[in-house]
Amino acid sequence: MSPKPNRDHPYRQELYRVLGEREWLDANIHELQSKYAGRWIGLHDHQVLAVADTPAALKEEFAKKGITSCRMVLLVPTSIFKPV
Repeated sequence: MSPKPNRDHPYRQELYRVLGEREWLDANIHELQSKYAGRWIGLHDHQVLAVADTPAALKEEFAKKGITSCRMVLLVPTSIFKPV
């Protein structure tokens, strides 16, 4: 029998936070699309920390704002395709 996973381990807690960020993203993608379609954003704790046209420019925005931690970086899609 394998040991029970330690749900309080910091790595697992961060994983839960990332999954929560993903759920928030799924629920708010249409609003994000209306504001940031085709642009790169950095998300942390359900907030957009910075926005830029390229990953390098986003990294520069993080540096300008003193941001050292960002849970999710993504290119906001211009359209979302759903399977038929």
